[in-house]
Order: sequence, then structure tokens, then C-alpha cells
Amino acid sequence: MSGAREIPKSFPHPGTQDPSPTRHFLLLRWLHIVAIILLTGTIFSLRCLVIPALAVLAPEERTRLMGRLMARTRPTLWASSILFFVSSLLLAIRQSGTGLLPVVKLTLSALLLLTVFLIAIPPHRTLAPRLLPIRERLLGVALALALLTCFWL
Repeated sequence: MSGAREIPKSFPHPGTQDPSPTRHFLLLRWLHIVAIILLTGTIFSLRCLVIPALAVLAPEERTRLMGRLMARTRPTLWASSILFFVSSLLLAIRQSGTGLLPVVKLTLSALLLLTVFLIAIPPHRTLAPRLLPIRERLLGVALALALLTCFWL
């Protein structure tokens, strides 16, 4: 097998322009894609399925159910958004020197992380009813950012 090309086992030095994907790069890219799919699916289900279904309830019941639902989805939102941001950062570092696109992707992922943080942070009980409409709008912003980021994978 002298003609077979050996795959390097680590990232190339950041200054090199080696375009060949490494095993770590492929794993990082796979985790990046899984994280954005999980994050987009969670945000989509909250924004497009759950919130319209909760609209028929009384405000107190709606706030209570949304709080319980956010408590259940918070770990998924946190884990997928942090994994997505870290993988975006590492991919941007690896692709440094290739233009403006890695910077734009990293900026979008930072905005998405900030939006998810604002959505997933548990509000004080007295503020929960007033923050529900703001959370609904932020879910729309997060969904738009996540879909925009998905198309740039």
C-alpha cells in the first residue's frame, strides 16, 4: 500500500494552508452539524409547535406550562448551543486566513448563543408572565439565526 495516503492524526499548524481534512477536523465538523440540527429542531418545535398550542390557554396556565417546558428543554438548549459555539470557534481558527466567511459564521454563532442564553435563563416567578412575549420573539430570532447558520454549513 505504498500509494495510499495516510491521514494525519491532528490539526495542522494554524499557519499552514493544508486543505486535507484530518480525523479531528471531521469529528469536529460532525459535532458541529449535529449540534446545529439539535438546536434548530428544539427551537423550531418550541416556536412553531408549542407556543401556538399554548396560545389558547389562560395566561397563568400558559406561563406555568412554558416554565415547565423550558425546564425540560434547557439542558438540550445549553448543551447544543455551547457545543455549536465551541465547534464554530475551533473551525474558524482552523480556517483562519481564508477570508471573511469564518468570521461571519463565528459572529452568527455568538449571536445565536447569546439569544439562546436569554431564552433559557430561568426568570424570577414575578417576571415570568411579562417575559413570555419577549421569549417568544427571541425564539423567532434564534430560529432565524439557526436556519441562516444551517445554510452556511
